[in-house]
Amino acid sequence: MGNLPNKKFTEEEIYRILNYYKISKGGEAVVCEGPTDFSVYKIFTENMKIAPMSENKEKKIELLHQLDLEHSNKVLSTISCNGELVGYEASTSPYLQAYKAHELYLDDEELLYYLKRTRDVLEYFKSKGVIYADFDTRNVLFDRHTGEIMFCDMDNVEVGGYKIDLLPWDLHEYSETRGIDYGVHPYMHNILLLRLINEDIYTMSAFLNRFRHFRRGAYPILDTMLYPEDFNDKYLVDYVKRLNR
Repeated sequence: MGNLPNKKFTEEEIYRILNYYKISKGGEAVVCEGPTDFSVYKIFTENMKIAPMSENKEKKIELLHQLDLEHSNKVLSTISCNGELVGYEASTSPYLQAYKAHELYLDDEELLYYLKRTRDVLEYFKSKGVIYADFDTRNVLFDRHTGEIMFCDMDNVEVGGYKIDLLPWDLHEYSETRGIDYGVHPYMHNILLLRLINEDIYTMSAFLNRFRHFRRGAYPILDTMLYPEDFNDKYLVDYVKRLNR
């Protein structure tokens, strides 16, 4: 793919977008409505003020644009203000939603499909040299009718030697004991699966809880998740017996 185009905005224009078109706010940036229903603006902020994009993030965005990954939102252009890059425009779809139990309820069959498809996407990212660390429902868009999956927040991945900018809380111990590697994918996927059935790695130490949800092949996975340095890098979803939410 060619070089990324750039959109230039004045400070007044940026703050108008932030104030009137905000969709959500994260640790590093604000996501706002884009110029069409099929794109959003992500604008980096610090203490409620526009912040320049880090060089690490800029390089990742350029590389992701070149990789043109499937199952992810695509960077369409960078956004600059006063000569500095402060964000980017990314693709989205009005037909996709983040899974939230109070807004988009999935029955057990749909949820199991969602979990299997997201596992497949994480393995696809691995094959492309991408570590997607912040795996959570807020970062994955889903169409329950078509089964389409789109991962968002791609600028926070590790790729091409460019590191993750903001590490999720669930990975702090993992990172300290074994560093960031491809085991992050099954580890975070397992944490989310347990969370969605109202369990965690500690409650699943009880045999009856394990028996209720998983086949025996899951037991070594659950045991090693208590100690991330020993985690065996396998997905719990491959051993689901029933979700029983």
